[in-house]
Amino acid sequence: MKLIVPAVQGMEGFILQMLTGEYAHLLLAGNAAAVVSWFRRLSKRQPSQATWLDAGLVSTHLLLLERLAHLAMTNANSADAFRRAFIEHGLVSPVDADRRIGNRTWNEWWSVWNPLPFAFHFPGHIQTVTYGWVGERLPHALQMDVYRHHNCAAMPPVLLFIHGGGWMLGSKSMIPSSLLHAVRTINNSSVKSKPF
Repeated sequence: MKLIVPAVQGMEGFILQMLTGEYAHLLLAGNAAAVVSWFRRLSKRQPSQATWLDAGLVSTHLLLLERLAHLAMTNANSADAFRRAFIEHGLVSPVDADRRIGNRTWNEWWSVWNPLPFAFHFPGHIQTVTYGWVGERLPHALQMDVYRHHNCAAMPPVLLFIHGGGWMLGSKSMIPSSLLHAVRTINNSSVKSKPF
């Protein structure tokens, strides 16, 4: 069954897509708890007291849970797409891809399921580079982290990973006060003022 989702334009659509895409696993856990508590409440009633409204709400909620589970599984399986891309381009061997891409420790899994903000610190971090400033009254820096593998050549190829909505909105810690602050191009050697 193909679910047709209406396209919502503007900031509201962006926020709704970000919530269901990035936080599907948290929404799934919360909604599953709500369905369980609803079933407990319904089980204490007499069968004649359960209404069609109750049945409709529980059915709708179960459909929502199915959709959220699908989104959470898609997010969890994204490591397979990265593995295939890295192997196809000869960046890693199949054995290294299985061992290194997408494998998380218990601490990293906790940070995925944790509803509080949490920043990863991966090995190989060289520096944090400021690429722009936002805000007129209280300006703050937009930053990106630069990483380098411990055993790479002097001039290694560059992998630029732009997170879903993070390029348009936000930094590592907060949402900036303006949208589309800067547009960067890849392989543009005419910009000498930027150190990256």
